[in-house]
Amino acid sequence: MDSKPRKKVSKKMAKKTKKPIFELPPTSDVVFQYLFSSQGAEEGLIGFINAVNLSAGRPLITEAVIKNPFNLADFYGDKKTVVDVKVCDENGSFYDIEMQLVPGKSFENRVLYYWSQIYSSQICEGELYLELRPVVSIILTRFALFPQLPQMHNVFTLRAESDPSVQFTNHAVIHTLELEDSKLESVFSGMKDVSDKEEPLRNWIDYLLNANQKTEAEMDKLLTRTPGLKRTHQIYSRFTRDERRRELAIAREKAIRDEAAHIEYALDQGRAEGLAEGIAEGLAKGLAKGRAEGIADAISVILKSRFPSEFTESERARLQRITDLERLDELMRLALSAAAYSEIASFLNER
Repeated sequence: MDSKPRKKVSKKMAKKTKKPIFELPPTSDVVFQYLFSSQGAEEGLIGFINAVNLSAGRPLITEAVIKNPFNLADFYGDKKTVVDVKVCDENGSFYDIEMQLVPGKSFENRVLYYWSQIYSSQICEGELYLELRPVVSIILTRFALFPQLPQMHNVFTLRAESDPSVQFTNHAVIHTLELEDSKLESVFSGMKDVSDKEEPLRNWIDYLLNANQKTEAEMDKLLTRTPGLKRTHQIYSRFTRDERRRELAIAREKAIRDEAAHIEYALDQGRAEGLAEGIAEGLAKGLAKGRAEGIADAISVILKSRFPSEFTESERARLQRITDLERLDELMRLALSAAAYSEIASFLNER
């Protein structure tokens, strides 16, 4: 029998090596908004915005006022809520921060639309345009938004094509952070050393993607090197201890995944039905036309079920006249996800 005394693992050491058990990372949309717009989130917000600004060579901020504080009730029963964080700094400039998990055909247009809403809502009729302040959008995506650009972080502004040094205005700035595998590889390859300019943003991204997988020892190392991140982690820990918030975040994440799966299934079914109909009616109709009609029929069934009083026969006739497959695919997504029929009607009105 071994009589040697066993080494005791201190409670402190055991705690340091224990991994968190929370199912969702901070990139989950409910969690993301809670981290940056709940009570006490300002310090972390300043740290994150400054990490983005530092990486882009732009001025840092010292204050952050949250314009849309987190409200748990906003998320109940509504998986379509746009999850973003609106912030104002000490100079009156606005920041719109959004995490997008699933790609969409018109995503870039939506980003510009929300940017324009914030910009135009700053003044009322009769007020001076001089009072308008810059609006900066910071868009994080879990997919490649611009595959032709190799870097993860890109900045878009309004500049002259003939001479990019000439800026139309400094009021429009859009940062894109594409948290997609091929682009992340260049950022985290071997966790190589990076410049002081890039390290804060890399650490924030590492945290957002992996906080639910890190040991406390790994987390401590990350927190001590990144301004504002310690406060954000405290808020994340607060979230994980709240059972109601956890259940909501998990349910919403599941709903988003299920919806994406349903959309893909519906698109596949529509294409299959279109192909079968095209063959049944003869090659004279053409394969493309058959597919289009099949998708349109599938959309009609969905709209009749979801909006029975608004999807009339005249609306159905307008739908049947659409033959462009890409437009029909987008319409299928809208049919499954639109909160109101007005979104569908607007799309049908487009030429």
